[in-house]
Amino acid sequence: MKRFFVVILFASISQVALASNEEPSYLAAGAGQWTSDLTGNLGDFNTDLNELGFTDSSNTYFHLEIEHSTPLLPNVQLESTSISASGTGTLTASYQIGTQTFAISTSVKSDLDLSLTDLVLYYKPLKHLEINIADLDVGIVLRKFDADAAVTSQNLTPNVSDSESADGVVPLGYLRANINLPISGSYLVAESKFVSYDEQSINDTRVAIGYAVTPFSQNETSFGIEAGQRTLEIDLGTDEEFAGDVELSGAYIGLKIAGSF
Repeated sequence: MKRFFVVILFASISQVALASNEEPSYLAAGAGQWTSDLTGNLGDFNTDLNELGFTDSSNTYFHLEIEHSTPLLPNVQLESTSISASGTGTLTASYQIGTQTFAISTSVKSDLDLSLTDLVLYYKPLKHLEINIADLDVGIVLRKFDADAAVTSQNLTPNVSDSESADGVVPLGYLRANINLPISGSYLVAESKFVSYDEQSINDTRVAIGYAVTPFSQNETSFGIEAGQRTLEIDLGTDEEFAGDVELSGAYIGLKIAGSF
């Protein structure tokens, strides 16, 4: 993480030294759907998520970002993702959640809800180098997460259930690169949010292609569409309440509106 703070500090100094004329601020907002496949293992008994019968889930996201020319102050992006998955399966090994242990051959219904809210603070170290084909964002992310998991037996009399919850704030490193493609208005974007410490890690990456048009000649408001692949890998180690190694991966598509003011 130290290297990112060094880069951010360097970018701040560069902006102070090079910013001479005030530039217009940039505001963008977008929303979309991310269809993800849930794989991995969860729980103290290292249960394969395929055994719990999870199917593809359709998740929603939205984001808002503002860029400005004020020296030292970072640009800001706020992004929220809501993830919900459920499934029914028969256990081939014992599984524990909360204080309840579900024995082998138990049919269980599982529900997982995860919400992520990211505050991204970033700088653009290439901004004043007049590089028109590429743009680079470097910064940090403060990610707030809320997770809830519940399991209910389906073939016991009476049925038993238990649940578990976790929440907190995690800092991550942030990199995003935009490359303008030869077709006017089209671009390629790659983004990574990541952190690793002890046995735990988070890697949230996306690669996409987008296209934006500016239909009104009297202003710079643009409307665009973006589609690509997003993968969220969460390794919680073995000592936490939410032990496990989970991956959500799949295609996403979203709409975006942007303009200067």
